Amino acid sequence: MKKNPAYPEIRFGFFTLSGLNKFVNVNGEGISFLIKKNNKTYDRFFHNVGMPDQNPSIHKNHIDNLSYCDKISLKACSFNPFYASYSLFDNRFEWMEYSGSILLKAQIKDEAIFKKEGNSLSVSGVEFAKPVTGDLRIIISDDPVSVSDFDKTFARVKSDIPDTAFDMQRPETLSLFSAFYNLTVSDKLKHRYYVPVNKPWVGMINNAFGIDDALDGPMIFAWDASFSSIILARNDTDIAKANLLSTFEGQTRDGRIPQLRLGDRISNRTNPPIWFIAAKEIYDLSGDRDFIASIYDNLLSNYLWFKENRANPDGTFSWGTDNEDDCGLIRLCGKIGAMMESGLDDSPIFDIMNMRDNKLDFACIDLSSLIYRAAEIMMEFAQIIGRDISQFADDLKLYSGAFKKFFDYESGTANSFKDTGNNRVFAREITPLSFYPLLASFAGKREVSLLEDLFYSSHFNGKIPSLSFNSGHFNGDGDYWRGRIWPPMVYLSASGFKRYKSPVYNKIKEWGFQVLLEEWKRHGHIHENYSSVTESGEPKDGVYARSCPLYSWGGLLGIL
Repeated sequence: MKKNPAYPEIRFGFFTLSGLNKFVNVNGEGISFLIKKNNKTYDRFFHNVGMPDQNPSIHKNHIDNLSYCDKISLKACSFNPFYASYSLFDNRFEWMEYSGSILLKAQIKDEAIFKKEGNSLSVSGVEFAKPVTGDLRIIISDDPVSVSDFDKTFARVKSDIPDTAFDMQRPETLSLFSAFYNLTVSDKLKHRYYVPVNKPWVGMINNAFGIDDALDGPMIFAWDASFSSIILARNDTDIAKANLLSTFEGQTRDGRIPQLRLGDRISNRTNPPIWFIAAKEIYDLSGDRDFIASIYDNLLSNYLWFKENRANPDGTFSWGTDNEDDCGLIRLCGKIGAMMESGLDDSPIFDIMNMRDNKLDFACIDLSSLIYRAAEIMMEFAQIIGRDISQFADDLKLYSGAFKKFFDYESGTANSFKDTGNNRVFAREITPLSFYPLLASFAGKREVSLLEDLFYSSHFNGKIPSLSFNSGHFNGDGDYWRGRIWPPMVYLSASGFKRYKSPVYNKIKEWGFQVLLEEWKRHGHIHENYSSVTESGEPKDGVYARSCPLYSWGGLLGIL
């Protein structure tokens, strides 16, 4: 395909929010199709939002989008060379890039009707607006081309795709599915590429906030998108860069990166600053100094924003929310806004906390640890591109002194705390946030040993539920952040132990991949979260649990 220097590469993909039955380039040109089965027409295919009806209803607007059909079986995918294989009902599709064109082999068991999207491309091998069944051989190209022996050519080109793309026992293979099939293009974004948490979520979030003018997106949750860049970087660093740059496009003039961008609106809070870690991952895998130079000022202004708006005098940080006088649309204020900013929504760790000056009145162990890591990354980036490192050196001295305040050596835990002047009051609930201090370089043998013991204690039993098994609020097979397994918590916890070469890292890695693999074997899903009782993504019958079956950060369990 023709190259455009504004984007990493013009390539085809499932770039629209319609799902797997619309295949286009970044300009929206390509083909789409609908399937007729049992006298019913299906025109959108994708795994649903994973928020079923509940009686009585609690989350009234957070329900599956029934306009999508999820009778999907994903088989394989690859970015370079492009390859995708999946089934819709019993209809099989294989898409492959060949000499700048796309070859499609389709076996239609039901009945399909194809439509051409745009007029700039040549499409041969199918009649549009006419029902078809049987074996199809379709070529999509800039100019009319022919392939003399389609099946032999297809087989030869397919043989060049790495075997790992078809190895469903390989963690990195499974990790790619959620980012690959959720990858979307928006003309509202300068860098176009972005990964919504899940395509049907765009309509659901619009509905939840009562917005009807952003149904085409983009919808970017900042820490979700940053995790997607981490996953993408393992496969295609150019796409990972574009996704991260799209995330930065919502950054405000004062440096804040909003938790949510929906169309042209942004939220009045931020998110866990995973974008620093994503930038570091991209650099480590690409060695692209120019990319770091291009985003350095974005990262610096955001780092300074956290220091200005979320820092405490002692070198700790607390979640908060901004623009208290503007709580409309996608804006949430007060303690609810601060909880949502953390990304942990309904976690009971916040029960003991209150708001003070637009921030929670506890020093938050997760945000503090992430900022400490951000300072280390910024110092490294400054050295790489020849910028001043003095402010980061000074900050790291302050942070290293604050670091040990999060440790309760007597009880063998680490947690968020409130300094009353005479003593520290620690948060009551134990969560995997306790392991986040290992993301920074300040821990000694005492702290590492304490956290290793905590991991094997009855709080966690050698696993990473989002809440201690001992908590009175524990609901491991139920809803959200009260005990279910969440891939971001697993990834960040594992990353900390990996940094200190702790054997706990391998334990988490092996366990996390088994959770991912077993759900894939059962249902072909890459879930938003998993039961810590059954370790299944799908809840048991009669149990209400919101868990999207093809969620962007689900792939983190495959790249620990």
